[in-house]
Amino acid sequence: MATYTYKYGKILDEIKVEQRFVRLSIDKVFSTISGHIRARYINRQLWAMAIYYLVKEQILARTINNMYGKSYEF
Repeated sequence: MATYTYKYGKILDEIKVEQRFVRLSIDKVFSTISGHIRARYINRQLWAMAIYYLVKEQILARTINNMYGKSYEF
């Protein structure tokens, strides 16, 4: 009976270790994915701010005027 309990306890310990490893792997995958999503969202915000600034300060319009020699306003 004692050996049976010992073997059963060892098997349970091994299962717990494997579960912990799987859980850590899943957490790592999700944190990597959320990191990429966060980076893309931040990049999108930066692009939006840059375009807003270009339009607001008429830098984009002046650049187009210089390129084509036409007056262009937003």
